[in-house]
Amino acid sequence: MTNSISAPKISAVVTTYNRAHLLKKTLISLAGQTLADEEYEVVVIDDGSSDNTSQIVADLQALVHVNYVYQPNSGLASAKNHGLFYSKSPIVLFLDDDDVADPALLEQHLLAHKTFPDPNYAVLGHTNLAANLREDPLMQFVTGEGGHLFSYEYISAAPRLDYSYFWGGRTSCKRKYLLSHGVFNPIFKFGFEDIELGFRLRLHGLHVVYWPKAVNTMIRHISLQRFLQRCFRQGESGYRFISLYPEEQELAAGLSLVDAEAEWRKLSSNHPAVIQAAFHLDSMVRILQPNQLQDSAYYRNLLHFAYSRAFRAETIRGYMEARDSSRLPLAASPV
Repeated sequence: MTNSISAPKISAVVTTYNRAHLLKKTLISLAGQTLADEEYEVVVIDDGSSDNTSQIVADLQALVHVNYVYQPNSGLASAKNHGLFYSKSPIVLFLDDDDVADPALLEQHLLAHKTFPDPNYAVLGHTNLAANLREDPLMQFVTGEGGHLFSYEYISAAPRLDYSYFWGGRTSCKRKYLLSHGVFNPIFKFGFEDIELGFRLRLHGLHVVYWPKAVNTMIRHISLQRFLQRCFRQGESGYRFISLYPEEQELAAGLSLVDAEAEWRKLSSNHPAVIQAAFHLDSMVRILQPNQLQDSAYYRNLLHFAYSRAFRAETIRGYMEARDSSRLPLAASPV
C-alpha cells in the first residue's frame, strides 16, 4: 500500500500493546485488501509497548504503509481515541491486534456503509476463530454459548441492533458522527469502553447493523488464567460504568450486575474452590481427545458450568474491589 494525496475512504485503526508477533500478522493481512491502495489507510496506535512493535511496523512499511503513532501506556479507550483523531477517512474501522483481516474486510465495511448511509449507523463485522483454536474447549465456550468474548449465536436477524452490539475490534463507524456526538471515555483502561460509548450514542440515534460478509479471524489463544484476569478487569470496568450513570436504574440489569454485593457475600467464602475447580476441569479435558469431549455431554456441561462460575466469581470480585477502592470521584463522562 502506498501513500496517496487523495483522502482514503476507510481507516483501519489498530490499537496494540506488547503483541508485536501478532500485530505482524494483522498488518500483513491488511496489505492484501481488495481495495486499491489509495482507498484505505492503516493507523497503528502503540499504547506504550516495550517489545519490538515499532521495529515490526518499520520492517513492514515496504509491504503496507502504516501511520504509526506511539503513546505512553494509557489504556484502550485512549488509544482508540488517538486513532480516531489521527485518521483521515470518513469511515473508521476499529481492529484488534490479534485478528487477521479477510481480503475483502475493508471493502465489505464500505459496502455496508453505502447500504446504510445515515450517519448514525455503525457496522458490526463477523469474527471467526482460527482453525487451531476451534477445538480448544475454552475458546469454543467464550466465543459460543458462553458469549464472554464475542458470540454471534444470539444475534437477531433484525436489521438494527442496539448499543450493546457496539463491539470494539470489529465495528466501523462514520468518523464525523463519533466526533460530533461522543468519543471513548479514557477512564476505561480495559473493558466496556465500547459498550459505554454505544450507551451514550444511543441518545443520538445509534443503530448497529450486523454485516456477516465483513470477516476477520482471531488468532490469539487465551489461557484460563488470562481469561480470569480479563473477567476481573471487566468487573472493575462494570463498576465504573454503572457509577457514571447512577440515575439509570436498568443499566446494572443490562450488565448483569444487579445485587453484585449480595452475590459476592455468597461467593466470597468459596471463591478459591470455584477457581480451583475450573482449573482442574480445564486441565482434565485437555488430556482427552477432542472427540471424547464432544461425545460426552456430561463432561462438556460440567466444564461449561465450572467456567461460568469461575468467570462470574472473578467478574464480581473485580466489581467489588473497584467499589471498595473508589474513594476518589470518577472522571466525568465525555460529551
